[in-house]
Amino acid sequence: LNSAIIDLFDFIRKENIKSLIAYTADKFEEDLKTVSYVETFSELFAQHQKNLEVMAVEVQDRTNDTFVAQEAEDVYYTTEDNSEEAKAPETTGGAAPSRIVPYQEE
Repeated sequence: LNSAIIDLFDFIRKENIKSLIAYTADKFEEDLKTVSYVETFSELFAQHQKNLEVMAVEVQDRTNDTFVAQEAEDVYYTTEDNSEEAKAPETTGGAAPSRIVPYQEE
């Protein structure tokens, strides 16, 4: 039975099943650190630390990407658009604006 459990935890570590690694590290770290006759649990906790570091970097990258995207969006919306398509047609005096499609009036 002991061997099967150790093999199970070794499989979890090798496959990097993050949810089970995190749960095991959070709930049973103090108890499993006392098991010193195999390296499985110390390697499992090392994998947990590595996963935490990777998550922190990913969160930082997402935060930076969001900030850069937000800044680019702000620049886009605050810059003046001088293209001809964006200009409103000029009206002459009080004349009614011309229609885009010339419909015949009845």
